Amino acid sequence: MTDVSNGRAALQSCSDPRPDKTQNISSTYDHASVGFDGLDCQDRDHMTKMGRSSTFIAPALTGRAVKLREAMQSLSDIRPHLTSRYLVKGWLDRGGASVVYGEPNAGKTFFALDLAFHIAARLPWHGVRVDGQAVINHKCRVIYIACEGGTGVDNRVEAMKLERPDIAAHASNGSFTLMKIGMDLHGQLDAEALVNAISELNEKPTLIVVDTLARTMGDG
Repeated sequence: MTDVSNGRAALQSCSDPRPDKTQNISSTYDHASVGFDGLDCQDRDHMTKMGRSSTFIAPALTGRAVKLREAMQSLSDIRPHLTSRYLVKGWLDRGGASVVYGEPNAGKTFFALDLAFHIAARLPWHGVRVDGQAVINHKCRVIYIACEGGTGVDNRVEAMKLERPDIAAHASNGSFTLMKIGMDLHGQLDAEALVNAISELNEKPTLIVVDTLARTMGDG
């Protein structure tokens, strides 16, 4: 009986669970929580002394984030711009960006060239006012970047000159500049090189045309 009872006692001892550590872990987290609460109290006291009501100290913005933050406007801060200068009234504004799109061979290049020629010549575009057309000695420099290159754009420009010699005469004073070169504006290299090349000109360009946009996107 004694041996059996000892065996039972031994089995009973083996079946007992290990010492419970849950209480110790919980106690550790409680101490940590108390420690964080203490830090929060110190932060609140410091902010109160500094005259601030919030306990969150946002890190200072740097780089591009500064510009993005400055661009944020609430509804109450938005105001109409009724005196902005147009480039082609009702079509193009200064400082804006527009895209001409359509089916292949729909005449997009002729459309863009015609618009660019009228702006460079400071002449009304199909009855629409162009900025600077009434200002004496005012020059509107237009840079037309033909990314597909080749002789096709030369032929189109020559056709425009033959069709509208009056426009060609007004735009022949250096207002219209043609660039026949492929570019990759998806990356930073060509974009910076283009800006540096343009900065060497005597006049800041009024309009820059990129034809075609698809040929400048690189791997993008």
